[in-house]
Amino acid sequence: MPDATPESWKKGKAPFLCAPYTAAKNGRYEPPQSIDRCPLAKGGERCQVVKHGFRNRKTGPEIGLRILHCKVHHRYFTVYPVGHVPYDRCPLAAVDLCGEPIQRSQPAEPAEGLFEAASDAAKGRSWACEPERPRYPTQRRRIERSAQLLGLVPSLCRPTVEGILDHLDVAGLDHHLACRQYQGTKSLKARGSAILDIRQRIGSDRSRVLRLLAAGSLSGLWGHPWLWDAARGRRLSLLSRLSRALRSPP
Repeated sequence: MPDATPESWKKGKAPFLCAPYTAAKNGRYEPPQSIDRCPLAKGGERCQVVKHGFRNRKTGPEIGLRILHCKVHHRYFTVYPVGHVPYDRCPLAAVDLCGEPIQRSQPAEPAEGLFEAASDAAKGRSWACEPERPRYPTQRRRIERSAQLLGLVPSLCRPTVEGILDHLDVAGLDHHLACRQYQGTKSLKARGSAILDIRQRIGSDRSRVLRLLAAGSLSGLWGHPWLWDAARGRRLSLLSRLSRALRSPP
């Protein structure tokens, strides 16, 4: 039987579901028991979701991630903690397993997660000179991903960039200046500074990680992000107008 999986899904662009993880009575962290729709359901389609097990990842959250199976769409899917995405090795922001911001002890501490590479570069810190860090190619790759996430790369068309700015709530002029700085140099230090300039304009409340998830999908880094709203017992598209209305103001 031929593989009917879309090519984009094979490249890590499949829709995915994230949800808050909390400790159960047995000490294991789990997402809400109420999840009854998979990431593939469209419109009012119903699902039949059953538990399958847990899996550990070599990188990412240091807990087993819940695997569910939808009998209607014949798919197994992973439930990711809020702030994590498929195949990525680090979170998008400093948030706990529920997506709540982790308070840093010092305001001047480096940016966390994906943006830590840009923060170090902006300070002139090369991972090639710090043995406790990942390798230099990893730093460069994460800087490139951060720039794509924020819409700073020239390969993105204008409508896509405008959609990213809409979700991130970043002013067009500020973004234009950062784009010129990022695209006008090959210096990792200057590129890191351009990335941090936009990242700092996004804020640091709970809505930030949700807006970053939406922006990364629009920029082509990952597939359609869905959030399981445990309070309402429903699946919420992070690209929808409703999701923006429910977020805290930046």
